[in-house]
Amino acid sequence: MAMKAVRSLLKSFIKASLRQVLNFVKTYPKLRIFVVKVVCALGLKNIAHSILMRLRMSSYSQSMAFNPSSIDHLSPYARQIYLDLKQAVKRLQQDHH
Repeated sequence: MAMKAVRSLLKSFIKASLRQVLNFVKTYPKLRIFVVKVVCALGLKNIAHSILMRLRMSSYSQSMAFNPSSIDHLSPYARQIYLDLKQAVKRLQQDHH
């Protein structure tokens, strides 16, 4: 049981580290081009692609999982924007029906 916890913790750490590295590389186009060339030259294109896809899917599923039932976590300004948008959508739906 402890081994599973360590393994899970290690996976989480590696994923977080890879995301930080990827975000850093994305901000520098010349570095990104260099990294892509090196990965291709080493023959790691398919492996790198599958890792990137896994990271994207996990971050996508995590962002989709965040679905609060209340708006209490929002700042007053964000809450007002949310309520205004919700009201505008409701009006548009009523106008089209």
